[in-house]
Amino acid sequence: MRKIGKIIAVNAALIAVLLVVAELIFGSWITGPEYSVLNIPRNTVRHFDVSELYPGYSLITYTRDEHGLRGKYKTPKDIDVVVMGGSTTNEIFVPDGETWVDWLSKGFAMAGKPLTIVNAAVDGQSSLGHIRAIDIWFPNIPGLKPRYVLIYVGINDQAVSDKNISKFDEMKSPDPLRRFRYYLMNHSVLYNRFRQIRGMFVAQRTRLIHGAYKTTKMEWKPVTVVPGSETQGIPEPVLAAYRSRLSVLAQKIREDMAAEPVFITQKSGDYKVMKDRLFVRVEKSQKPSSAQAMWNMQSINRATLEICAKMKLTCVDLAREISFQDGDFYDPKFTYQVHNFRAGL
Repeated sequence: MRKIGKIIAVNAALIAVLLVVAELIFGSWITGPEYSVLNIPRNTVRHFDVSELYPGYSLITYTRDEHGLRGKYKTPKDIDVVVMGGSTTNEIFVPDGETWVDWLSKGFAMAGKPLTIVNAAVDGQSSLGHIRAIDIWFPNIPGLKPRYVLIYVGINDQAVSDKNISKFDEMKSPDPLRRFRYYLMNHSVLYNRFRQIRGMFVAQRTRLIHGAYKTTKMEWKPVTVVPGSETQGIPEPVLAAYRSRLSVLAQKIREDMAAEPVFITQKSGDYKVMKDRLFVRVEKSQKPSSAQAMWNMQSINRATLEICAKMKLTCVDLAREISFQDGDFYDPKFTYQVHNFRAGL
């Protein structure tokens, strides 16, 4: 028994040494980017069952590379455009190569003006998180010097408060155990390989669709707009704080990244105007709410345009141009956006 125990101990020690050597060679404990406890998803491959969203499709693949980016590029120094935003840009349930950011890149290529465009969106992130990303995330990406930074902003900033910073904007979890987990994720090659293998098995036995709702449970109901109620949007102090964050964000993009910021306004999917009448989407058993959601979104978009004019920035007023259809949003809180990736843009 002693001999067997000795053999087991020696082999275990050899395996431990090999694992340590592998970590030192292939991990980023000594060399490579220093992401520490930053909770940006990196080296991530996830699979989602989207059959309830896209008839004819089953599992799709969602990938974030070693720098936490979505999209194809040779090296970070080749990136022309970085796109920032929340879940409506991240599009976690849209497969690699088919997000609106991917189609934007395809559009430029078809127009004869190819650009390398990458997706740096983070679910739930607001302009506050974008500022922190420029401070503590992007400096770790070697050679990143884009010409433009596009920011699809507005929806998540409605919930930003000076008193409470969301976990999406914090970028460093206050939970010690989660910080330790992200420390492993950001350095250990073996831990990341384990997560990828585990994810493939989980995807095969689990329907990984969260927050989806059946459109049959929802319907559009008309709302009477009271004259003068458009002044009841987001309070001015909140808008002033938002404008201030956009100013800081634009300045950091220009000074720290030597790039040109481009702001894009947003429209949420919980209201629409048809034949000059406002409709809101609610469950069939509920009464229609007020026009508050529309006023809120319009007031924050006006604030975005004001900063663009004041700082002489390029601004795309997409909220005025785009009209969402049924099926473009699947989360009941309308925080996630789904594009018909088979049809493209």
